[in-house]
This record gives sequence, C-alpha cells and structure tokens, in this order.
Amino acid sequence: MKIKEIMHNLEKVPHSLNVAGASVIMDLKNVGELLVEKDGVFVGILTESDILKKVVARCKDPTTTTAGDVLTAPIVMIDENKEIEDAAAMMLTNGIRRIVAQRHGKPVGIVTTRIISNNIKYLINKKLQHALAEKKKKTSENVYKAVNLNKI
Repeated sequence: MKIKEIMHNLEKVPHSLNVAGASVIMDLKNVGELLVEKDGVFVGILTESDILKKVVARCKDPTTTTAGDVLTAPIVMIDENKEIEDAAAMMLTNGIRRIVAQRHGKPVGIVTTRIISNNIKYLINKKLQHALAEKKKKTSENVYKAVNLNKI
C-alpha cells in the first residue's frame, strides 16, 4: 500500500504563531501536527508532544511561546510513492510518530503511526489472501500433473 493512499492533508502555520493559536488550529482541524513555515520554507513540524513537553511541562506561556520556538526539526520526509512499510521503518529509525510525504521534494501529506496501524489489518489480510491464492494455484497445478500422469 502506497503512502499516497493513506496520507492525510497537511496543515501549516507561520513560525511566529504562538503555541496557543497553534493549539486552537490543531483542535479545529482535528490534527496532531502542523508544518511550520518561515519565509515560504518549511522549517519544522509542531506536534502535540512538542507542546506538552516543551511548553506545558516547562510552564512556558503558550501565548508568548511561538511555534518556531518549540518545533521539531529537521522534517523527516518520504516519497509519496513508497510503501507504508518503508514509512514505518523510517519512523522507527528516527524515533518519530509522524512522517511527511513528499512529491518532487515538496510536502504533500502526513502519515502517522495511527494511520499505519489502522491499515495493518488490511495489509496483513491482503498478503494472506495472496499467499493462499498462490498455494491454491500450486496445489491445483500439482493435482493436474498427477491426473495427467495417471492417464499415461
């Protein structure tokens, strides 16, 4: 299954937006991450975890702390045509729960561990069905050969 089949849309905010405002956007858009942009360039990603660990846990003021102050950088990206297993491997290697899908070097979507886990059942079922079909095909071929040998 390709990343582009399961990714969801990106939401972006300016690096100067305060964390309180970014939190409101996350709530309204029902997302757990925002790409942070500065001068037309994506400079990092702001996640719920960033807000919790870098603002709330440190008693920082979310109205004066900006997205640029607490974002995670660099952004880890993967081509949208890669398989979701590739995304899962990159997430594991980088110790992250979100990865940005890219097309021609430009961000086009987000894939999260939740999205991947929701699709694992489908993937396992698809691979199992393929394996069973192959086994059935081989069994049928063997039966056909046996029948033909007996007629000779």
